[in-house]
Amino acid sequence: KNRLCVILVYLSDNWNEGDGGELIVKTNDGEVKIEPNLGKFVVLDFLDTNLLHEVLISKQQRLSITAWLRSGNSIWG
Repeated sequence: KNRLCVILVYLSDNWNEGDGGELIVKTNDGEVKIEPNLGKFVVLDFLDTNLLHEVLISKQQRLSITAWLRSGNSIWG
């Protein structure tokens, strides 16, 4: 409940279609598949309480940096 948004930066430099590890974001219009390509920068707004997402199983090493922007004092809520 304290999460405002998440920031992802993908670091895998040899990702190929079929390797898996894509981020799937559900929207009112369907879903968006985000491939974990090197340097791709993603920001998801968690103030939208209807935001559903998943990460597909990866068949190759998938590297990324993830940062949460939060409100309040709790680091776990």
